[in-house]
Amino acid sequence: MSFQSDESQVKRCPKTGKIISEGNFQSSRHNWPWWLLPFIGFAAFIWFLVRVIPKPSRAAYPCQRIAFPLASGFIIWSSGIFGSTIAYKRAKAALARSRYLAAAIFAIASIGFIWTALNSSADKQVFAHEPIVANSPIG
Repeated sequence: MSFQSDESQVKRCPKTGKIISEGNFQSSRHNWPWWLLPFIGFAAFIWFLVRVIPKPSRAAYPCQRIAFPLASGFIIWSSGIFGSTIAYKRAKAALARSRYLAAAIFAIASIGFIWTALNSSADKQVFAHEPIVANSPIG
């Protein structure tokens, strides 16, 4: 969220002062490749499994508490993508064989996978450490 005025959101030509384009501009340091997210999620999932399966008490470590939302987000995203793709292909095949009820069920399943993947996040903040409450003793 930007707290700058609308005038700063307009890109102008330095010589003529004409508006080149309007919109929310991001600096190049915040414009990193979006295709990297699945690889980060997969790496977090593998790292979480490798560290937590041998010793489950490691799940309470701060680094694992950071990796878990990335890993679970990856699992939900990939199950939504692959589940909806498989259900869509089966619906298409059932429709080609004139099995309309099966095609409708698979189409609904495909929509259900996508809906579940998009609406599975909680709006609750998660911290890697416990927040410090004012006037409470530490230790």
